[in-house]
Amino acid sequence: MQRVTIHHVAEKAGVSLATVDRVLNNRPGVRAATIEKVQNAVRTLNYTPDVFAANLAKKRNYRLHFLIPNGPNAFMEDLTREAVAHAATLERERVSVHIEPIDAFDGHRVTGTLAILDKSVCDGVAVVAPSFPEVRAAIDRLQDRGVHVVTLVSDHPASSRPHFVGIDNLAAGRVAGRLLGRFLPRQPAKIGLIAGSL
Repeated sequence: MQRVTIHHVAEKAGVSLATVDRVLNNRPGVRAATIEKVQNAVRTLNYTPDVFAANLAKKRNYRLHFLIPNGPNAFMEDLTREAVAHAATLERERVSVHIEPIDAFDGHRVTGTLAILDKSVCDGVAVVAPSFPEVRAAIDRLQDRGVHVVTLVSDHPASSRPHFVGIDNLAAGRVAGRLLGRFLPRQPAKIGLIAGSL
């Protein structure tokens, strides 16, 4: 299926590419009736801007840092391998990815790593980090410095991070509790809790 471009929008609305660009970027100098024609064309064609093409046109590079725990953990090794593989496909889209191994169980070292990052180094950070107050504060300070933070696997919901990628631990706990309740005998019983880390 052919991707809908700004050229299709201009043709559908009967206006120039420059006019479509002005409307899409909310620039002044366009009549209300023309704005409406362009917006109708956008809706009719289901047009969505190609961010990567815009980056190429603007010569804009995005620098992403992944902070992933090191050590013998099969899941984290898989996550690192996938990040490396995906980084190669993003290079042609002007997105560079740096993957840094961290000791995720050392909150002070994670905090120190987050503390030295800023807009001169990267535009966004994806981090797997322990739920320590100092880590949450470091995430907030990084957001304040204009670097977007995504938490992976382990969330910091009280922080100012805009996104989390991972399971909903509250929902998972409720499911586990429901299953335990369903399969336990009616009389009092003991439950063993196994945790990867506390």
